[in-house]
Amino acid sequence: MEDVLLKMPTSDVAFIQQMASRFGWTIENRANVIDKFIAACSRSNQRLEDVDIMEEIKAVRYKA
Repeated sequence: MEDVLLKMPTSDVAFIQQMASRFGWTIENRANVIDKFIAACSRSNQRLEDVDIMEEIKAVRYKA
């Protein structure tokens, strides 16, 4: 799988989600990725520090 960043008008998102579903693709926004990281850490009883969260946010936001 390859990650792709696609910026589009909000009005087009529903159409793209429908098309992605037909192709079997998944769509996630950056907030969902960060939320999954935080949830995974809390399930593993790993204590999250502010620095850990900020590093993950920076990795997601500035991922090349």
